[in-house]
Amino acid sequence: MPCTRPFAEAEPADVEEGSPVAAPDAPNDTDTRDAPIEAVVKWIQEVASMGPDELDAFEHETFRQWDRASLIPVRRAIDQRRRKLAG
Repeated sequence: MPCTRPFAEAEPADVEEGSPVAAPDAPNDTDTRDAPIEAVVKWIQEVASMGPDELDAFEHETFRQWDRASLIPVRRAIDQRRRKLAG
């Protein structure tokens, strides 16, 4: 006789009702997400007054945490600030 529950064989037979479900894996720390536009605007304004050491630290931390494509305007601001400091 065919089974009336098509996925019954996939269900664990010895699981008690109300037993805890495994928590999902923690997100991968190497995954990055787009930087919020409000933060990008703020960072561009802050970069305009940073010195070389501050730029290096800011760049390292920011580009490690956020998706690089979302930080293109920040990259341009950093490059512009470095040219200004060098000139």
